[in-house]
Amino acid sequence: MKIYLDHAATTPVSKEVVQAIYDVYQKPVHERTGYLEKATRGIEKLIGAENESVYFASGGTEANALAIQMHIENNKHRGKRILISSIEHASVMNTCRAYEKEGYEIVEMPVCSDGVLDIELAKELVTADTILVCLMYYNNEVGTRQPIETLFEYLKPLGIPLHVDAIQALGKTDLKPIGNTMSFSAHKLNGPKGIGAIYSDKPINRCDCSINEALAYGFYVALNRAIQNLDANVTHMQMLKAKLIDALLNLSVQIDVIRTKAYDHPGIVNVHVPSLDGDALVIRLSMAGICISSGSACSSGAISVSHVLKAMGMDMAKAKRSVRFSIGIETTDADIAYVVMVLDKITKGL
Repeated sequence: MKIYLDHAATTPVSKEVVQAIYDVYQKPVHERTGYLEKATRGIEKLIGAENESVYFASGGTEANALAIQMHIENNKHRGKRILISSIEHASVMNTCRAYEKEGYEIVEMPVCSDGVLDIELAKELVTADTILVCLMYYNNEVGTRQPIETLFEYLKPLGIPLHVDAIQALGKTDLKPIGNTMSFSAHKLNGPKGIGAIYSDKPINRCDCSINEALAYGFYVALNRAIQNLDANVTHMQMLKAKLIDALLNLSVQIDVIRTKAYDHPGIVNVHVPSLDGDALVIRLSMAGICISSGSACSSGAISVSHVLKAMGMDMAKAKRSVRFSIGIETTDADIAYVVMVLDKITKGL
């Protein structure tokens, strides 16, 4: 039996998307450009953006990097201070940190113990020479919804751009353009790997000649499918998330659920199991055919513990005993029941 509960890392590509990509590849090369245009305009319409505000990239990492690079280049005359939250994805953190070599100051905005940005302290960190602020929509490890609207309203009169990593949010909530740029990735919503996108309220000087038209169109089809079924999908994930949490809390061993607010990500559940090492638990579950994660997907295999959990105030020992379950639209009641049964046996030493 194989159970996949790591949808925050990546998702299976839907049959409709596979067929759409195949159909594009069957067209002569000179006829494929129309699909790129259709995908671009289609995604703009689906997220409620203006025409010519969506640009494709090779994935979420490049989308984040291009957006950050654009903001820094456009505002370098104003200063060299960049604010990022302490729980940003590695693709945002690493891109910003790379600019330290050029004399830029990268300041981390702290989160509270519940994993949500301390908005008042963040405001205090904004100075006259701040040229960019980065804050993600949903955190990819604990699922916390961040106060991007509040922060954006504060930054707008100051003329300071806000970049929002919305990779975990697209297709999981009624997402509308917030901030000056937003980044997306197709493979988080049952689309293909190798394609991402940027929403920008200003033109981006980017050539489309290197964009794979078939993958871009596959992205559009995946998003259209997700939006059409949004309410049902979110309700389904939230229901299974609640069942999983309830079952975990009723096991004979102590399990602490990290953050479960109704407005957080509908499918991400991060738990602390005091009696078990996180990596060991991932391996034991894998042996039983269950796939989960002991950290963010891009940090798997790393020796250091999650920077997100550390930012929330966890010590190293506790962080190492935490794991992430992430539910998808294909997850079933039977999947949850099986996972809980296996967990019960593992925690009882069976």
